[in-house]
Amino acid sequence: MRAVPFDVGAMPSSSGNFTYAEGVIPELGTAQVDTSLGARIFDTQAHMARFRSLLARFESRARSEGETREFIASIKKEMEGKRE
Repeated sequence: MRAVPFDVGAMPSSSGNFTYAEGVIPELGTAQVDTSLGARIFDTQAHMARFRSLLARFESRARSEGETREFIASIKKEMEGKRE
């Protein structure tokens, strides 16, 4: 898991929540997008290329795994201090 800071500005969007699954064989990749009308499944190579591009843009703006762990730990520490 990696956190994306709010201060990076506008983020690319898939226009909804999505689940992306890709395994050893990229041609079998699938994405599910949740909409107000239900879930849609995408599995064509063109759609998967767009999802891979979207994820690459997210990854380029996200904190590293270590920075994300430190960020979550700082929030936990802050929240524990507020309970006391």
